[in-house]
Amino acid sequence: MSNENLQLEETHFDVIVLGTGLVESITAGSLARAGQKVLHLDSNPFYGSNWSVFGFRELLEWSESAQNSNEDPNIPSHTKSPVDAETFTIEYEKSCRENFKNVEFCLYGSRDTESPVLFDQQSNTTQELLTVAIETQLEDILKKAIAKDRDIVKSFIKKEAIELAGEKHPVDLSQSIAKLHVLYSALSVSRSYNLDMAPKLLSCQGELIETLIHSGVGRYLEFKSVDDIFVFDDKTKGLEKVPSSKEDVFTNKAISLIDKRKLMKFLMYAVHYEDDETLLQESKEIPYVQFLEKNFKITGKLQTAIIYAIALSDINTLAKDGLDRTKSFMTSIGRFGRGGYLCPLYGGGSEIAQAFCRVCAVYGGIYILNHPVEKFCTEKGTGECIGVVTVDGQTFHSKTMIAGVDYLSPRWLPPASSLETWVARAILVTESPLNIKSTEETNAGLGYSLFPTNSEAGNTYAPIFMLHQNQETMTCPNNQYVTYLWTNCGKQHTSNNSLQKAISILLERSSESEEISFVKPLFAVYYHQRVRSIHTEGWNLPTNVIGCSTPNGSLDFEDAATEAHAIFRRCTPEGTEFLPPNEQDVETED
Repeated sequence: MSNENLQLEETHFDVIVLGTGLVESITAGSLARAGQKVLHLDSNPFYGSNWSVFGFRELLEWSESAQNSNEDPNIPSHTKSPVDAETFTIEYEKSCRENFKNVEFCLYGSRDTESPVLFDQQSNTTQELLTVAIETQLEDILKKAIAKDRDIVKSFIKKEAIELAGEKHPVDLSQSIAKLHVLYSALSVSRSYNLDMAPKLLSCQGELIETLIHSGVGRYLEFKSVDDIFVFDDKTKGLEKVPSSKEDVFTNKAISLIDKRKLMKFLMYAVHYEDDETLLQESKEIPYVQFLEKNFKITGKLQTAIIYAIALSDINTLAKDGLDRTKSFMTSIGRFGRGGYLCPLYGGGSEIAQAFCRVCAVYGGIYILNHPVEKFCTEKGTGECIGVVTVDGQTFHSKTMIAGVDYLSPRWLPPASSLETWVARAILVTESPLNIKSTEETNAGLGYSLFPTNSEAGNTYAPIFMLHQNQETMTCPNNQYVTYLWTNCGKQHTSNNSLQKAISILLERSSESEEISFVKPLFAVYYHQRVRSIHTEGWNLPTNVIGCSTPNGSLDFEDAATEAHAIFRRCTPEGTEFLPPNEQDVETED
């Protein structure tokens, strides 16, 4: 439910959960299913917290708000009460603002420009008057767009006018008009976009998929199989398909017969390596790269594909870890489709979180969106948290408090230097698929790919992950393609350069005749997202307060699922089953 001014008669609960992020929502649903009385609150009017999914209009509003808050860090929070030794303020708005840096929204016009739309003024016209004149001209051309989304369109017109006023005259307005038509078109189908702020995939053999199946929660959700994987090759300047299954190996025309044999021998070994660890014992402490070369003579493109696309590792990964990751992938393929991953429809973590919120409600839990929380209250002497106070003055008590990191009092957090890392992200929407080079049939609209570390994109710290989606996954309108890009960047959050370079490379397409064409981009948003994990040291939490991590830079949801399961174990007696099947489901199966 969603009601900012809702007054509850019940004020005492077994557990209070703050935030509807994936970890928090799985935990709330599982505890309600175990019979605990759960109150689940979120300050936002939408599900997902840092896992949010936005329509186009909401994405624009978010990016505008994020850019403004970065420029003005003194925006007030909801906190009204004075702070004392037993009161721990919740600075949720401030924390959320600080989760994003370097937010940049870009509109693109057509590369094949139409006839120029020239605008000229006398040379003695002031910059200010020129800006107003250009603004008026653009508004006159785009009357239809302004009539429907006046504030948004006029805001972009103003930005374009300021930019154009500084150019040499006469000014060509055609590019600006093309950009603004893209804006208008996207706004008119805003609800057809489900753009994920922290995109991930679901492993076909992971802990989360087993929970969704066993508990029946998966019935609330829809998925598509992700069958195709690609790796960027610096020589061909394109994404090349990775042979990830036996079928792929035999049909791939780009791999020689000798390499096919090497690859099949290795993949068979990886699946069963624990049956005979002789090779591993001899090479236990060497990097996975060396293990592949030494024992299977696998080098070059084949090695890159295994290391980055199949094992999701890098050149520093040790052999044992690399083999575990490869085995995990190989045992996942073929379960629900050719690939080893599933893609949730209508958005990822937010949609799955919403399904677990429903479970919480079905089993007696109360969840309320758009209900800001002001402070925690602790017991004098013991320091134990005894409840929370909402902005509208309601006090709720509980034995256990579970909260997303953004809700936790700053007095409980470790130093930022040890707690925070960053992920650089981008969302790119285009009118056609990106530069995929393959001799086999592929689904260019649904797959994942990577730029290996130290690629031409300039990503020296970590690989760049990419997730490709289209209308199949209800991510965007028909005949459009969404590419999510992200890369872990450690403590740094100063530049979007590597993602911008990667996008620039992928928008180029060269044909057999060596002619270069370009994929037409519609819009893109760049941002750095803060990652804060509960597994770092230095926390000062009360014994009955449990924090939940924000989304990290991994490809799948497994870290979130594992964390939620561990929190459930802390809050329930030993032997309590985690999200058992619904009794009606069991009767139906019998």
